Amino acid sequence: MLISLHKQATTTPKIWAAILASTEPAWRVTERYGISEQTVWK
Repeated sequence: MLISLHKQATTTPKIWAAILASTEPAWRVTERYGISEQTVWK
């Protein structure tokens, strides 16, 4: 499946799936993927 992301997208569908499946605290997920904690909470 071909996806279209905007230029500043930091999360791909693969990363979103990993975030949703994660049982780690939000701060650790932010460090792993280089995203903000607000993005994790969304």
